[in-house]
Amino acid sequence: MDTSHARAFKLADSDYTEEEDVKPIIKSYGRSRVGTKASGACVHCKSLKVRCEFGAGASACQRCIAGGYECMSRTRKKRKPAPTHEELIQRAQDQDMEIQGLLLQFDRIREDGRIREWMTGPQPDLRHSLSHSTGLTPFEARSRRPRWVPTGDEGAAEMACLSYFAHGGTNNIHRAPDVVRYCELYPQDVKELFHVFFERINPYFSILDPELHTPGNLIWTCPFLFTVICGLACRYDDSRRHIYELAMTFARTAAGKALVDGFKSVDACQAYLLLGTYPMPKRNFADDRSWMFLGVAVRMAQELGLDRPSSPELPMREQLNRTRVWLHCYCVDGAHAVQLGKPAMITPADFLARTSTTWYQTSPLNTPFDIHLCGYVGSILRLRQWQIAKKDDTLASICEHTDRMAREMYSWQQIYEQQLTLNRKFFVPFQMVSYLRLTLLAAGLRQSMKKGGPGLTRDCEIFKKAYDAAKTVIETLLDDLYYTGLLRYAVEDQFLYVAYAAAFLVNLLRPKFRSLLDDGQQRHIASLVNRLIDVLGSKDVALDERHTPALYSRFLENLLEKRHLRSSENDRSSRSGSDSPKGTMYAQRGEERLHTPPNHYIWPDVGHNMSPASSLSSSGGDVSPSPSAVYRQSGDPDMDFSMNHFLRTVTQQPVAQFAPELPATTGMAWSSDWALSDSQAATSWSYGAAVQAWK
Repeated sequence: MDTSHARAFKLADSDYTEEEDVKPIIKSYGRSRVGTKASGACVHCKSLKVRCEFGAGASACQRCIAGGYECMSRTRKKRKPAPTHEELIQRAQDQDMEIQGLLLQFDRIREDGRIREWMTGPQPDLRHSLSHSTGLTPFEARSRRPRWVPTGDEGAAEMACLSYFAHGGTNNIHRAPDVVRYCELYPQDVKELFHVFFERINPYFSILDPELHTPGNLIWTCPFLFTVICGLACRYDDSRRHIYELAMTFARTAAGKALVDGFKSVDACQAYLLLGTYPMPKRNFADDRSWMFLGVAVRMAQELGLDRPSSPELPMREQLNRTRVWLHCYCVDGAHAVQLGKPAMITPADFLARTSTTWYQTSPLNTPFDIHLCGYVGSILRLRQWQIAKKDDTLASICEHTDRMAREMYSWQQIYEQQLTLNRKFFVPFQMVSYLRLTLLAAGLRQSMKKGGPGLTRDCEIFKKAYDAAKTVIETLLDDLYYTGLLRYAVEDQFLYVAYAAAFLVNLLRPKFRSLLDDGQQRHIASLVNRLIDVLGSKDVALDERHTPALYSRFLENLLEKRHLRSSENDRSSRSGSDSPKGTMYAQRGEERLHTPPNHYIWPDVGHNMSPASSLSSSGGDVSPSPSAVYRQSGDPDMDFSMNHFLRTVTQQPVAQFAPELPATTGMAWSSDWALSDSQAATSWSYGAAVQAWK
């Protein structure tokens, strides 16, 4: 039993050994056939579709030996390994990038067609000079002239700028900003526009550093700010003024794209501030979007941490740039809040604003205009402090705050005069400080005239200070700013301040207030405002009839003509002749000038829509409880001297009057609210506001 079991076990073990010996030989088929019979057929036999026949101990089949072929075994075709998960993800990402690139090219082609269609479309211009000279209606005149006729060299200008302003690092864009491509700006044009900006615009709103914000840097790092600088400079460059509207359209489109994409940087914040400070003319006040740009700039600055001291690890020039942007945000926000009568976005007790008195001396890298920024911040800070303490809104409190502002202005005047000897580019910005004092004092005048108030007399302290502040605003512009030759490049608010001060003085010429002024003061007001009208409407200041100073010039002219105080052409020509005082400069007005018909709006009256005659009759003339004081009588309209009411009154005008001149469909395929409405509104706003300018 045991022997048979052992033999069976040995037999099984022998079979196992023989099988194991054959397997390696079969697996090594193709490498060696010695002493084995390979499965399948060789290459030659497979082509004949027969099996291989091997002789004893032969390494080649009989057919290959007979035919003289090399007996080669067939090898299995090498399979491609399955892709890994990472390779599949990378392949999907590459396909997505390719699809995105194709879609981007398609969008650019479609956008290029829309832009060209808009560029070659009719020019929306409502100026009467063109229609009168050609005998066409305003709409026919617009439809005959294209906005901008490209020469077909857009690609050449783009490639020239990309190669000229080549960046040393990795470029993130493969296409120049649209303002370069479609306005055909070559490198020399770009350099000239940047020069215009820093020589003419930056002195009034010195938010940029010429060492940091060069065209070679901005075209790569922030095309948005690059476009804004080029667009604003086009307006003040005579050879490129015709592309201003087109360039600003690209700037506003870039602003919207940056907002949608969530792009945040210090450069973008500066671009929004510039757009809000130098807005395009609008048809009416409701279409103005400067408040939106300013709000975005302030919020972006807060998110970027500009309201906190800069890290000492940053380069000094970058630290100064961040602080400069925030101080401008503080000033713009405070001034805008005063104009609109709304709360400011930045807290009055801002740390950087409170500690900015000597910031202009921080480093030798400070710009020469930082000293003016520090002085303006101090004035805004004083005004904000008065707004906080407005519950103590007494006449004594108002006088106290204005006196402190006057003392601070005098101390800054000493600093300005010292710096003026070092840098002749300085101009004295006392106009802004005097305007802020006037806004405070005007609020006190309203209180004095209310029932129970002390009334207004010639010897009233608050009246005399308001009168002097208004005169200072106008005289600073006429005697200082006008002589610099930079007045036409001033910010829009600069002309708003002087128009407000002039309207305040003209309002004192009402019969109701004449008892407060002697004959010499009345003549001085009329002469001062007449001269201001000539300066604002002159070719040295107003770029065209759409420019803000021209609008306010027509507005003030209507005020004087209403009271028969506007000097004649002969008087103005004789005033600029040989009999004029030595050193007095009188502006020469253009021959073509729009005239404004009268309307029924009166400022600063509130709640009544009547002519001056009916106002006097309802109030009983100049009768007041005291023959030497002026009060608000029963039936008199309330008087609001605030800047907010002034703006609403100036910009009130019916939009329907422009409807007959517009075609049935004025919509555009692309960005209608950001493009067409801006350029259409440019002239119609100024003319319409003049038509409805209050008298």
